[in-house]
Amino acid sequence: MVVMGLCYNIYKHMTKKILIVVVLAAVVVAAWFVYKSLRKGAEPLSSEVAAGLNLSEVSFEGKVLILGKDYVTVRAGRVQRTDQGNMLVEYDKVVFFTDAARKASLAKLKAGDTATFYGTGADNPAGKDEFVANRVEVLKR
Repeated sequence: MVVMGLCYNIYKHMTKKILIVVVLAAVVVAAWFVYKSLRKGAEPLSSEVAAGLNLSEVSFEGKVLILGKDYVTVRAGRVQRTDQGNMLVEYDKVVFFTDAARKASLAKLKAGDTATFYGTGADNPAGKDEFVANRVEVLKR
């Protein structure tokens, strides 16, 4: 009888300890999920980080829509925050060329080409609808 009582006491205390460990583990997991969900929107997008930098050269890739006499209109995309979360948003950007690059660059391009346009950071602040390119690289025809 004494042995059974001793076994019961050990079992009873072990059950309390296991219950405490399980509850603590559940609290830690719940706290981690709350932390991750609150932190989710605070992480900056790469475009937001780049907007705050003083870059010597910037580039963007897009599909050539319109070839004008001194410019091209390009459709590009970037990840932006929306009400539905982070999404790829397409936009049109007018690309002008420096005097040195204008003739060669416009001769290379055709409507429908996918190309990368390069320019200086000083001429192309983030968020502008226009881009001044000093060179272009055609990626796909």
